[in-house]
Parts: sequence; structure tokens; C-alpha cells
Amino acid sequence: MTAVEKAGYGVASHDIELAIDGMTCASCVARVERALHKVSGVTSASVNLANEMARVSGSGVDETALIAAVEHAGYGARLTGRGVSEDDRKKHESRAALIHVRIAALLTAPLFIIMILR
Repeated sequence: MTAVEKAGYGVASHDIELAIDGMTCASCVARVERALHKVSGVTSASVNLANEMARVSGSGVDETALIAAVEHAGYGARLTGRGVSEDDRKKHESRAALIHVRIAALLTAPLFIIMILR
């Protein structure tokens, strides 16, 4: 692609959005971005931890190769807007929130018991 640009021509690129599952920290974001950059044709990859989304730009990028790269890095990935309904996304978010509440309750229980016994 750089040879074409050096010759004075542009290369058409398109954006692909992926929903990423399993990220918990900035280190996870960096791993996913590195994995995406390794895929042939990718010119830029940006991952947002807060909304668990990745935006990939490139020319001739194979979507299945992107998903495979993210999964090889240890995370889940799927294309947005394809086969994922809004209800499914909300159910996933609800399950994740419930897991966080259970973990918080489990970690708080010993402190609560100590406070009661004093």
C-alpha cells in the first residue's frame, strides 16, 4: 500500500467495527490492538475499553482474519450489526453487570461479617 501511495495514488480503505469480549484493562486493549495490526491490510486499529468496540481501517482486510486474530489473542470478537440483535447485546450487558455485583458482594461479605462481630 505504501508503494502505491508513494507513486502518488490513493488506496481506498474501509472501516470495520468489531465487538470485543473479555477485556478488563488497558493491557487487554493493547494486546487486541497489536493482534489487529498484525492482520494483512490493516492500516489502523483503535480499541475502546469502555464500549468494548474496535474500529479497524484498511484495504482488502478479511473480516474473519480479524476475528481469528482477536480470538488468538485470548478475547472474543464478532462483527457489529451482523446477527447480533439489540436484545442480545442488552442481555449480555445485564449478565456482565450481575457478575460484577456478585463479585462485589463476595468480596464485601468478610468485611461486613467482621463489622458485625465487633
